[in-house]
Amino acid sequence: MKKRVCCAVLFVLPVLSVLAQAPTAVDPKVKEVLDSVGSFYKGLNTVACTYALALETEADGKKNSLALDFAFVAERPNKVSFVQVKSQGGVDVVSDGSSVTVSIPKLKKYAAEGPADSIGSALEWGALNPVTQFNSILGDLLSADPAGALLDGTTGARYVGEEDVDGQKLRHIVLTQDDMDVGFWFQSGEKPYLTRVLPDLSKGLEGNMKVTLDIKLTGWTANEPIPADRFTFRAPEGFEKAVDFTAMFGSDKRPADALVGGTAPTFSLKSLDGGTVDLQSYLGKNILVLDFWATWCGPCVMSLPILTDVTEAFKDKGVVFVGVNQGEGAEEIKAFLSEQKLAFNVALDTDAAVAGKYMVNGIPQTVIIGKSGKVEAVHVGVSPVLRQQLKSQLGTLTSGKSLLP
Repeated sequence: MKKRVCCAVLFVLPVLSVLAQAPTAVDPKVKEVLDSVGSFYKGLNTVACTYALALETEADGKKNSLALDFAFVAERPNKVSFVQVKSQGGVDVVSDGSSVTVSIPKLKKYAAEGPADSIGSALEWGALNPVTQFNSILGDLLSADPAGALLDGTTGARYVGEEDVDGQKLRHIVLTQDDMDVGFWFQSGEKPYLTRVLPDLSKGLEGNMKVTLDIKLTGWTANEPIPADRFTFRAPEGFEKAVDFTAMFGSDKRPADALVGGTAPTFSLKSLDGGTVDLQSYLGKNILVLDFWATWCGPCVMSLPILTDVTEAFKDKGVVFVGVNQGEGAEEIKAFLSEQKLAFNVALDTDAAVAGKYMVNGIPQTVIIGKSGKVEAVHVGVSPVLRQQLKSQLGTLTSGKSLLP
C-alpha cells in the first residue's frame, strides 16, 4: 500500500475524489432525488447495513479480482464500526466516540488515534486509495448536508430513471467528475436507502486495461438501538499494536524519526514578511507545527492546504504553523502563495541549515513541537490520512497530553 508521497521517493498516490465544487447545472430530477435522500438520512440517529465491494481488473489478458465485505453500523455524532466479515484485504475502522482504532488485517496491525469529530471523519481513516475511498460516501450520507456532500466536486448530474431491480423500485442517477462518472441507485419511496454505487473508471485508464468496481449496500436498518460493544475494538489474536497509523507500515525508518522525543533544535530565521521566526519565542505557550517545503515540490503543494486548514482550526488553542521554505527567493514564494490562494507565516531557510538540524532528506517534512520544546511527531511526505493524523495529534496536544510514550 502506498502510504505517502514525498520528493525524496516520489510516487503519486492516485486520489479519486467523490467530493469539491458544486456542478454548474443539476438536473431537476437529480435534485429531487438527492433532496429526498438528504432529508431522510438527516433524520436518522443510528444506521446499519452490509457494504460489499467487488473489484475486477484485466490487463494483457490477465484478470484479477478483489472482494471486500463490511458490516457497517453508526451512531451520531461520531460512533462507527466498519469491519470486515470474511475478507482480509481492506481497512477496518472502529470509533467509540473518544478514539478511532484503525486495523489492517493483512498486516496484523492496528493503531488507536484521537477522536473523530463526525462519522465521515472516522471513515476517512480507511479511505486510503481509489478502491477503499468510496466508503466515505457513507459519511456523506450521514453528514449535515448529504445532498451537498454528494454533489460536491461534480461537474454534471443526470437522472437516468426508475428501474426495477430484483423486485425493488430504484432511482438511478449519475454524477460526473473530470476523471470519472459515478452511478448511484436509491430505493424509491419514503426510505430512499442507497443500494448501489458503480464508478466508471475508464476515463483514467490507458491501453487495454479494464477495471470494474461495484459496491452494493444491503440490509439497511435505522433508528434501532446499537449495543455499545459494537463500537469497541477487540484486537484479534496475534495482532500487534502500533504507536500510530503510519507506524503500521514502518519498514522504512527515516533519519528524522530520531528527533521524536528529543528537544527541538533551536533556530532563528528571517520571515517572508520581514520579521523573524525564532523557536524560543514559542516555547511554553504554543504548539508549533513546522513544515519544510518548496514551491517546486508537488507533494508539498498537496500537503500545504491540509496543514494550513487543520492548524487554523486549532489556532485559538495555541497552535502556530510555520512553513520553512527551502532556498527560494521572496518574490517566487509570494507569487506561489498568491496563485495557490494560501496565507501562512513563511520562514526563509536560505541555505537549508535549519533543515540540516531537523534531519530533512525529503520534503515535505512536518515536525510538531510541543509547548515543552520536545518534538512530539514527524511526518514525511503526504499520507492519505495526513488530515486525520494532524487533527488527532493536535487534539491530543491541545488537551494537555503528550504524544510521547
